[in-house]
Amino acid sequence: MIRKQTTMILIVLLVVAQMSFAGGILTNTNQSVQYVRTLARNASTDLDAVYFNPAGLTELTDGWHVAFYSQTIFQEKKINNDFPTMTTNEFIGDITAPIFPDLFAVYKKDKLAFSFGIAPVAGGGSAEYADGLPLFEIPVSQLPAGLSQLGAPTTAYSADIFFKGSSAYIGYQLGVSYKINDMISVALGARYNMAKNTYEGHIKDIMINPTFPGLADGSMTSAYDFLMLVAANHPDPNVAGAAGLYAASVADLEVDAEQSGTGITPIIGVNLTLNEKLNVAVKYEMNTAIELENKTVVDGSGMFPDGAKFNNDIPAMLAVGAQYAMMPALDVALSLTYYFEQSADWEGAEDDLDGNSMEVALGLEYDINDAWLVSGGVNYAQSGSVGSNYQSDFEHDLGSITGGLGLRYKLSEKIDLDLGGLYTQYFEDEKVTVDPTFGSFTETYNRVAKAIAVGIGYHF
Repeated sequence: MIRKQTTMILIVLLVVAQMSFAGGILTNTNQSVQYVRTLARNASTDLDAVYFNPAGLTELTDGWHVAFYSQTIFQEKKINNDFPTMTTNEFIGDITAPIFPDLFAVYKKDKLAFSFGIAPVAGGGSAEYADGLPLFEIPVSQLPAGLSQLGAPTTAYSADIFFKGSSAYIGYQLGVSYKINDMISVALGARYNMAKNTYEGHIKDIMINPTFPGLADGSMTSAYDFLMLVAANHPDPNVAGAAGLYAASVADLEVDAEQSGTGITPIIGVNLTLNEKLNVAVKYEMNTAIELENKTVVDGSGMFPDGAKFNNDIPAMLAVGAQYAMMPALDVALSLTYYFEQSADWEGAEDDLDGNSMEVALGLEYDINDAWLVSGGVNYAQSGSVGSNYQSDFEHDLGSITGGLGLRYKLSEKIDLDLGGLYTQYFEDEKVTVDPTFGSFTETYNRVAKAIAVGIGYHF
């Protein structure tokens, strides 16, 4: 029997994790233009330290500092599957975030700095699979063989398969930073996260070309209508019963649902100014427990009961960074970020992870003159979820290498303009599965991502 209901619910529950652009499986760390153009911000003492290094905000000059950044992100996910009965082997998902905004504000006075930030800490885009995914297609593609065994020779099939999801976890952050002495600064803060996911999808108009005396002549016809005719007219009750089960599994299915929930992230940080050239920072974000609740309009799968709840935590994160003035005009930055995904509550999906994700980054900034600064960086992300139990078309995690470039132009003493762009190439992975009827088949995962970013900072 075609298990459309099971495959649809798995897609919907886990698509949010597929929308993460930078960081771990779920977490977004691409939270400023400076990040896009350097990729190593964990020891930042600039305005984006509101997110990356809140303890470093004590290094700002006294007064108000406000910044607005926005990114436009594109990601293409490609899945190849050589299951023998499918007519389509390549499936492409387009993920877009036309506006990915961040707003940061800081008031600094003497040893104290008070900060506020708004950021899409997870999700932040929409994913569209115009032709569905292999888990949708494979069960439908087995219809011809199954019907042929029932005595209705069938050689072709078609279906209208579509899925689209959007996700946004918006975080509202408050923090206070204090400079204990010339070397040590500390920070304490919290982020209130509002999560919202929306889903639309369907599997409908499944067509087949059976040949069956008195019921079908080999032309394309509705699979549901044909099977209902067989169930009502076949003299063999076993065949009629099997046809009825098939009919139920190929009926049109539609989902239109929304999920929402909230959670609080406690944040602590330390910044060490070891000398005039070297700055080191550590930030720890605790696990954010989030319980999402369904608000369902249409649930043809029968698996999205209105009001049902499930857990989808934002994992704890440890960020360590260093920034070193190699020359008066050249700064070098290093970042290490580690995500405690195995400790999050993802309704058991975390148990299929072989380890936690981490990333390391190197960034350079060079001051051409008082007005112009150029920068570049590279980021290597190592996937912790390479286990075959975890990887699938609806949820897979890949390591990646990212390159970023950009510049800053001081429009005046008070206004900075930042521009940046990055390109991410993910490392291809594959999974071999053995089907008891059709033998082994291989599924390959790959993707690329691009982003451009612009931002303005105001100091007064």
